[in-house]
Amino acid sequence: MPAQILKGKPVSDQYLVAVKENLLWAQQQKLTPPRLAIVKGTEARPDAKKFADFVASRCEREGVQQELIDANESNVEEVLAELNHNPQVTGTIVSHPFSPGTGPQSLDRKIMGLINPLKDVEALHPLWLGALDHHQIRANYQPREEAGFPKYVVPCTPKAIMYMMDHFELPVFDVVAGKGRKVVIINYSLIIGEPLFQMVKNRRGTGAVCDIYTSQVDLEEAVAGADILVVAAGKPGLIHGNQIKPGAAVFDLGWNVLEDDSVVGDIDYDSVMEKAAYVVPFKRGVGPVTTTMVMLNLTYLHKLQDYFRRGGEDPVLVPFAKDIGLCA
Repeated sequence: MPAQILKGKPVSDQYLVAVKENLLWAQQQKLTPPRLAIVKGTEARPDAKKFADFVASRCEREGVQQELIDANESNVEEVLAELNHNPQVTGTIVSHPFSPGTGPQSLDRKIMGLINPLKDVEALHPLWLGALDHHQIRANYQPREEAGFPKYVVPCTPKAIMYMMDHFELPVFDVVAGKGRKVVIINYSLIIGEPLFQMVKNRRGTGAVCDIYTSQVDLEEAVAGADILVVAAGKPGLIHGNQIKPGAAVFDLGWNVLEDDSVVGDIDYDSVMEKAAYVVPFKRGVGPVTTTMVMLNLTYLHKLQDYFRRGGEDPVLVPFAKDIGLCA
């Protein structure tokens, strides 16, 4: 029996309700509406540019103010500094990968630390990633509204994946068996792989992270044992049906533009559909949920900024609030 295709729309619609509620709250409080700055690399990959355009169009459709800003390697630091101190901008995201470089010294990793965490919609600042890694952010990724403000934000794409698992009842911990299910992530970036791995661990799942540089033997061994497989390697046809565990749930986050301008994911659909129980396709799968998480995080940061404008206290966040003029 072919796998069941899981689309992101019902999950996106579920959390869009919270976005609308937060926008209504801002209106009732007579606050300036939240505004998102989307920094688009002029030399970024086609998938990164498309994501920036998609976020902009989705925000416009849902009534969230936004602006697209072009930047390049020579001026991106200046652009981000200006956005940090622009009171009309609530939050900022950058289309990743912004530049072709990779590794710990890449511009993309540097960019993640340049956005003030109180404006970091993608939650990739070391402060947010550190909170996730040190279990300050637990299994439920809806922020607790302590002292009237959301306490944290969480990376958008990993959160979208976890919320899809919740919605379609694909738990990373098997309560009946009393053990974690094996979740294999083929992506080792700070945008998806590393935070998602930590989220799986926080929910007592058994996680493993691979990438396109993992040896074929090790990759095939990991994939064969995965109850849930998340593929975001950017390599067409990387995963075939004969490699996966029967009945697995497979998330395809690949977005690969071929020479004829057609777009494909990272899995071989025909063969994977015959062996998996569930498949989340690269089109209309995680993407719509991710953009909803972008808007949701924006509204959380809007509330958090208002908290500091009203004299709120937090020993970790106050220095960042002072840096962008939210408090004295």
